[in-house]
Amino acid sequence: MGRIAAGRFLVMIDRGDYWQCGLVIAKGTIDRMRAGGLDAFRAVVTSVAPLTADRVHEIASWDDVKLLTVQVNRARRWYRPGLLCIGDTAPINPPLALRLLSRFPVFQHLPAPA
Repeated sequence: MGRIAAGRFLVMIDRGDYWQCGLVIAKGTIDRMRAGGLDAFRAVVTSVAPLTADRVHEIASWDDVKLLTVQVNRARRWYRPGLLCIGDTAPINPPLALRLLSRFPVFQHLPAPA
């Protein structure tokens, strides 16, 4: 599930007993976000996805928030005789999706709604 609000983008994946979520942020802004405090971070998450309001307190510390840096690098040639390179992005990438996924602080363990 994705949520977009006021220039923010949040991806939410229901893992059954918890939600794995990713908030897209601009490159180089994680330190500023941390300096703003965990309550401000929680408020951003809640502003994008109000349905998290009763669970966002589960983000207990910055240890629950991980930065996943994604780069778009393309090999000019991804094969040669005897070798085929296949990875998470494979040879054909949807550029819009990769731009949206360029910066994710990932937090986990928000309990699934009852």
